[in-house]
Amino acid sequence: MIYIGTFSKVLIPSLRLGYLVIPTELLKGLIATCRIIDRHLPLLEQLALADFIAEGHFARHLRKMRGLYRERRNALIEALTQEFGEMLDIIVPEACTWSLGSLKG
Repeated sequence: MIYIGTFSKVLIPSLRLGYLVIPTELLKGLIATCRIIDRHLPLLEQLALADFIAEGHFARHLRKMRGLYRERRNALIEALTQEFGEMLDIIVPEACTWSLGSLKG
C-alpha cells in the first residue's frame, strides 16, 4: 500500500510539497528513481516543514482549522435550517466528525 498526499490544501498552495508513505522494501527503488527524475529538490522547504511538524505547529494548525471549519459548517447548517426548514434534510457525514485527538502539539 502506498499513501500519497500534499501539504498544499492544508497549509499553503504555493508550498508545492507532497509526501509518500511507502513500504520499506520500495524505498531503495524510489530513491533511485527520484535521483533520475528530480534534479532540484526543495531542501530548504522540506527542512522548514520538517521542523514545523516536529515542533507541533502543524498539529496545532490542523486543530485550529478543524475548529474553524466546524464553526462554519454549523453556521451553514443553522442558516439552511432557518431558511428552508422542513423542505431540506441536512445530513452531516461521519467524515465531518473525525478527531485529531491523537495529534500532539
